[in-house]
Amino acid sequence: MSMYKLLSVDDEPINQAIVEELFATTFDVSLASSGEECLKNIHDIQPDLILLDVSMLGMDGYETCQALKKDTLTQHIPVIFVSARGTLEDKIKAYEVGGYDYITKPFNHSELEI
Repeated sequence: MSMYKLLSVDDEPINQAIVEELFATTFDVSLASSGEECLKNIHDIQPDLILLDVSMLGMDGYETCQALKKDTLTQHIPVIFVSARGTLEDKIKAYEVGGYDYITKPFNHSELEI
């Protein structure tokens, strides 16, 4: 049985290292350091789940999610926002652009277990 594919999109290398450490044994983990890189590689990666940071240089997480949801080949992939910003407005915006869930950093490993 093949592992589920997880794509983590975050421009902070330390956050990517944490995601890799937490999930490398249970998921096939791919990393993207920007929204643009995510959209460029998404069809090749074909992840089962996307962890998406909100605050990134260039295209932010909300814009990235909107683009994913407009693409018929990626609109079915659940997007979990992971952000240090935890206001109600941030969370509402995440759901409005098609997010599946919103988790505030620093997160507990069990919050992301599927």
